[in-house]
Amino acid sequence: MQLPVLRIELEGVKQNIAHMFSKNNDELNKMVQETIASQLTEEWVQGEINQAVRDCMKSAIEDIANNWKLKNAITELMVDYIEKIISKDS
Repeated sequence: MQLPVLRIELEGVKQNIAHMFSKNNDELNKMVQETIASQLTEEWVQGEINQAVRDCMKSAIEDIANNWKLKNAITELMVDYIEKIISKDS
């Protein structure tokens, strides 16, 4: 018969914890919203986007520079095109 008493005590503890979380959740939510509003400015977002684009372009250029087959294919296409232009002028 002691189990119902223990269960009642545990239910009370659960209710107290839930109440404390609920009470503090509003304060925490307000703090998070204020921090986001102060840090997440349009300038910051634009700066992050610009940096991501620069990093992506740099990586793509490095990948192309390191890809000899692609580099050689582009060179061959350019040579073929220049030869066609020269042969038309002749």
